[in-house]
Amino acid sequence: MIKGRNCSLKYMLQEKWAENIDILSDKPIYIIGGLYGNYQSLMKIKELANEEKENPLLIFNGDIHWFDVYEEDFLAIENDIESCIKLFGNVEYELLNKDSLFGCGCNYPENVDESIVERSNNIHSMLKDNITDEGILRNLKNRKFTICLKYLDKKIAITHGDEKNMAGWQCSNENLKKFDRQKEIEHWLEDNNVDILATTHTCLPVLLSLGNKVVVNNGSAGMANVRDTTFGLITRIANTKHKDAIISQEVDGVFVELVKIDYDITEFINWFDNVWTINSPASISYRNRITNGTNISIEDIVITK
Repeated sequence: MIKGRNCSLKYMLQEKWAENIDILSDKPIYIIGGLYGNYQSLMKIKELANEEKENPLLIFNGDIHWFDVYEEDFLAIENDIESCIKLFGNVEYELLNKDSLFGCGCNYPENVDESIVERSNNIHSMLKDNITDEGILRNLKNRKFTICLKYLDKKIAITHGDEKNMAGWQCSNENLKKFDRQKEIEHWLEDNNVDILATTHTCLPVLLSLGNKVVVNNGSAGMANVRDTTFGLITRIANTKHKDAIISQEVDGVFVELVKIDYDITEFINWFDNVWTINSPASISYRNRITNGTNISIEDIVITK
């Protein structure tokens, strides 16, 4: 077994996890995946939330932490999101497994280079070494893998990876382009009476439009997502459009959007470089993406069946 290539069987989601409604909401919903310890991004998200006419419901669907390997930075984020809804990502879950065989728990597919997997394991190992306070770990234990909401007349299912596995990659940009996968997820949405499935985990954004149903993956709230840009993205679901949305898909009067989080990149990169030296695993894996974006364009994000 190669650490980082696999995940625990505990990550498998219950077959009927989206059957029951956990929350009824009449407020806009922010789904914040992959913050990755970016405090500047969190401040920008809160700024956008405060500008809304109605206070939105903030849901963090995992991998809140990553670059914040020191307890002071880790706690700064935890304290600022204390009142928000927080789901498990593999980053948080594996902090509870001190003797885990799964490393970072990323469950990387085979097309991800071995050096990337190794660096991710090293980053997570630093988190484990530094985040040892029993109070912090006890708070993490209270998180769930999934949540299901009713917003207006739309049923929204939210998890970290995909509909089967908390660290699954089947809602990636690459996989949702495949016809067989589109049929599979369409059947799952129909069988569970779900209108919108919101995920993250795979680090690249995608929105799959299936007529009156949507699958959305925000990519990363705390890192760049699009070529030649530096902004993060969150998923916003509301009955109005947002001025900073780069993608807006309407479903019967409800807008499913990817909203730009244009945080202070200078402040963040100064912090990042103080934590992660130029030859560190995080700098090698992520610094170029943080400053220059990814290899996809905005046009690559939307898939229409």
